Amino acid sequence: MKKILMLLIIVLAFIACDDKGKDDKCTCDPKEHYLPCTCNGTDCTCAVIPRGFITDKAGNQIPIYQTVGVSDADAITASTNIATAYNDPATKQHENIISGKITKILILAEDECSFDKNTGILEIGIDWCTNVDDLTDIFAYVVVPALSE
Repeated sequence: MKKILMLLIIVLAFIACDDKGKDDKCTCDPKEHYLPCTCNGTDCTCAVIPRGFITDKAGNQIPIYQTVGVSDADAITASTNIATAYNDPATKQHENIISGKITKILILAEDECSFDKNTGILEIGIDWCTNVDDLTDIFAYVVVPALSE
């Protein structure tokens, strides 16, 4: 009985260690996500896709990305509100300044807002994304001044 128990312990130890040294395979399905893949596979090439796009005066499509910590429902609402605010007359009056300058919009879980004129990345905290008027203010009072510096 002791030999069988000892043999069982050795077999279980080998089974527990069996995966070490093997490459983890990507188990993400589908291969496109709104957030980075979390399967911990070493061969993942999953694409992070935008929640939406806005098109500027020059015809550039600006992707709107959800980030970690933002719920799917909030990201959908935020993306819609950002597009509405961008096409609002209050933002359109600044279109000649803004067009071609924003390359990407990130919806953040944190309550912050910033625009980097060197990269063209606009980061908007989810709390700012619930009100279209707040978003038009971000274009007018965050993006435009940064581009005017």
